[in-house]
Amino acid sequence: MYTAANGAEAVSICQENKIDLILMDIQMPEMNGIEATRVIRLLNNFQETPIIAVTAGNVKGEKEKCLDAGLNDFLAKPIREKDIFDVLEKWLDFSKKEKNETNDFGNHLDLSMINNYTKDDESFRKMFIEIIINELEKSVQEFETYFNKQNLEGLNQLGHKVKGTAKTAGLTILADLTEQIEKSTSINYLQENQLIIKVKTEIELVINYLKNI
Repeated sequence: MYTAANGAEAVSICQENKIDLILMDIQMPEMNGIEATRVIRLLNNFQETPIIAVTAGNVKGEKEKCLDAGLNDFLAKPIREKDIFDVLEKWLDFSKKEKNETNDFGNHLDLSMINNYTKDDESFRKMFIEIIINELEKSVQEFETYFNKQNLEGLNQLGHKVKGTAKTAGLTILADLTEQIEKSTSINYLQENQLIIKVKTEIELVINYLKNI
């Protein structure tokens, strides 16, 4: 993030950097926001960059003047935190970015599930991911213990539990594997299909993904 004390500095920053979105204070010294916007629009790669006017908003015709000068939107002071989030969501394509992130994980992790569940609460998102990781790490040892004891009922119940966690977190492949364990009717079936090994491998994989998002 870059900050400028006046319009001339804003132009200079744009000349030297790639900017995704600009909050342009209209009442700036040396070169006001409207003048700065007109210059920035002449720079390479800045014709489509969202530039949002920030102004006291009490001057008649101010909004129209800003839009005519090439600014994309208008924020009137005093500005609330929600106003900033709304503008970012409107003008920056977070959905495309999120989709690309999700695709990077294939069917192992649908990141949109976590994003939808935690909304915009970053502290809750962090806590939620930590809880998922802790639950999955604990389940690896439990799967191994039940399997070594040939405890089919324990494996069925654990499969059901981890399936619920996986579905909540968007862990599609893990949810499918643990559902197979939940519904398994014999230890031989688990052995023949190497389901415990597959689940442990998948859990290790998604834990690594979750720790890096």
